[in-house]
Amino acid sequence: MTTRIRITRVTDGDEIARQVLPHMEALGQAVGSRMQRLVPKRTWALHDTISTETERKGSRVTTTVGFGNDKVDYGLEVERGTSKMRAQPFARPALAQSRAGDLNYRGAGIRRHGVRTITSRRTRLRARGAGA
Repeated sequence: MTTRIRITRVTDGDEIARQVLPHMEALGQAVGSRMQRLVPKRTWALHDTISTETERKGSRVTTTVGFGNDKVDYGLEVERGTSKMRAQPFARPALAQSRAGDLNYRGAGIRRHGVRTITSRRTRLRARGAGA
C-alpha cells in the first residue's frame, strides 16, 4: 500500500499555475529528501520507496510525496507506531520542517497550503464505513 501526501495549490489562472509549478516541484523534492533523511534505515526498504510527483491541471498544481508499495506496506506503522513498536515519525516531521520558503511564499508554513493530516486510503475508507 502506498501512502501519499498531497499538497495542492489553486491559483488564479493558468499562467500563474505555470509559474508556481517549479516551486511546487522544489517543495516536493525538499519534503521527499527530508523524509529520506528521517526514515529509519534498518533495511533501507522504506527509504527506497519514497517518491515525488508534481502535476498541473488548469489552475491547480498538485505535488504528491509517497512512500511504501506492495512489498513495503508498513510505512504508516513505522510513522505512527503499533501496540508493540514505538512510533518513529518521519513524514510529519519532514512536513513540519518544510517552511513556506520552499514555495517562495511568506506565511505560516506548509499548513497554510492545505496539508492537515496524513491518511491512507484504508483509513479514509474505514472512516466512511466502507472498508475493513
